[in-house]
Amino acid sequence: MAYCPNPECNRKLKLSDWRELCPDCGVNVLYFGMEERMEEESDRVELAAAAAQKKFDRARAAVIGGPLAIARLVVVIAGVLGVAGAVAAIVTKFLSVTVSLTIGVPILTAALIALLVIQLVIKKRGGVPVKYKPCFIAGLPEEEVLAYIAEGGTVRQLREQKAAREALELIATDTLPA
Repeated sequence: MAYCPNPECNRKLKLSDWRELCPDCGVNVLYFGMEERMEEESDRVELAAAAAQKKFDRARAAVIGGPLAIARLVVVIAGVLGVAGAVAAIVTKFLSVTVSLTIGVPILTAALIALLVIQLVIKKRGGVPVKYKPCFIAGLPEEEVLAYIAEGGTVRQLREQKAAREALELIATDTLPA
């Protein structure tokens, strides 16, 4: 069974209470607290988007984050085009099996050696530098929000504190003589 979402009423709704308004207090059962639920949902979505943005930034840096990352991508593509060419030649039988293997194996070997060298250079330099895009949750920087959540707070509490700070700043600027 469902209950009226109004905490002052909290009536147990029956199957016969099919209308959208609570019979006791008249609150719209469907839309009561909609703003709060939408704020909570937007906070969850912004937190998830911030986490996904970090992963996207790291993936982007790994693929095209610098000259060595781009060289690694080119070598991988060249190795795949070399293997694909050998396989295509074998399948279509335009060339003999020995000719296609003598072309594909050296390309694949050279690609693997180049890939290994590039990867070792990247590792020696400390990896590919990642440029993270700044993310905001409830209008606040992500780092501030995540630190507050780690301390046991919620985004809603942080938003309320921000609103109180802004109200105090507004009052302070209005009362100062010009």
